[in-house]
Amino acid sequence: MRKIFLFSVVIIWMGIIFYLSQQPASVSSQLSSNVAHTIKQAANVVAPETNIIKDDYYIVIRKQAHFLVYFILGILLMQYLKSTRLNLLPSMALSLVICVVFAIADETLQLFALGRGAQVRDVFIDTVGASIGIIGYVLLSKIRVFISRLNSSN
Repeated sequence: MRKIFLFSVVIIWMGIIFYLSQQPASVSSQLSSNVAHTIKQAANVVAPETNIIKDDYYIVIRKQAHFLVYFILGILLMQYLKSTRLNLLPSMALSLVICVVFAIADETLQLFALGRGAQVRDVFIDTVGASIGIIGYVLLSKIRVFISRLNSSN
């Protein structure tokens, strides 16, 4: 049952990524602008004397969004593959391959969205996000096992 749940979460997350990619350029830009505005407001509350976020940083936020959604996808895939009892290195490799293929498919589909285009740079950012998510998942899992062994030996 857990395996089905985790697989469903991966599929839903992929669906969200595809949904966001199919937004027309005007809708996507407005969403990025809204997020940038919200971050700017939060930054001004935390540090009102500095202008941490400039109005034109929405492109940076768009690229960070690419990184973040694939970071999460890498983690979700690792969690799912862990439930299948696949060994660590094959799980890492398979997660990364799935993320890269999905990123390429995602960018290709953007060619069919009004005003959108595909960018190799975005696939690279997606791949870096997925890679760090996968490595982070593995490191945190190893730390958790190490701490649990320390606690059980006491």
